[in-house]
Amino acid sequence: MKSFKILLLVGLVGTSFQSAADVKIGLNQDVQPVVINGDELGFSLTSKKEFNLENGQNQIVVQIEKLVQNRGEYEKYNSVPVVITLEQADTSLTISPSSKIATTEDAKQFDKQPKFTVKNANNDVVNVQQDRLEALGGFTRDYEKELAAYNEANNIVLAGATSVSTTVAAKADVKISKPQEMVEYWYQEAEQSEKEAFSSWAFQNRKQVSEDLKTTGKPSEMLGYWYKKASEEQRSQILTWLLKVE
Repeated sequence: MKSFKILLLVGLVGTSFQSAADVKIGLNQDVQPVVINGDELGFSLTSKKEFNLENGQNQIVVQIEKLVQNRGEYEKYNSVPVVITLEQADTSLTISPSSKIATTEDAKQFDKQPKFTVKNANNDVVNVQQDRLEALGGFTRDYEKELAAYNEANNIVLAGATSVSTTVAAKADVKISKPQEMVEYWYQEAEQSEKEAFSSWAFQNRKQVSEDLKTTGKPSEMLGYWYKKASEEQRSQILTWLLKVE
């Protein structure tokens, strides 16, 4: 993996940018970065919504991660990844979904024609090249290889893919609590219907567990048990993990 450094400013999208001469990217709350200039960010409990890149050509792979409604229940949604290639200088840009996504039907429509809107500080739409990042196959996705294949097919060569210094590690080591460790184990043992029921129940009880998980089976029983044993902070980490798993 080629080395590069990205300045990550953790906070809300609305936070004002610093005045350095570079390209400042802000992400909508539902948009998550996957790859920046060919380097996969990996999993982190710290949500990265703002970062700086050098002037010139840059490439970002993003996807939508949020809860959507399905017949009154909530379930996690990870959209197809989209690669955005842009060439800008001394500007501030915001990347947002091009349409409102609140339900599973909205999510299905977005995945059919995924598109993001890029605007500058004047709220003007900026024209960029964007395409769905296609999977290469296999049990898990390798976004770096997929992006390399995309760039080769589209004759894209990134000239300046060595950006600035890091303040938050993109692949920061995260200490997993015992409740999260057990939730991850029993989640993998659960049937798909049990996973969906647990996810919906966990998000509804994210602040305080006020009701039992109403499903049968050993995995569901243990998922409910360990989630109830978790502290509020640990539940938050579990929910963040749930949003990441496919």
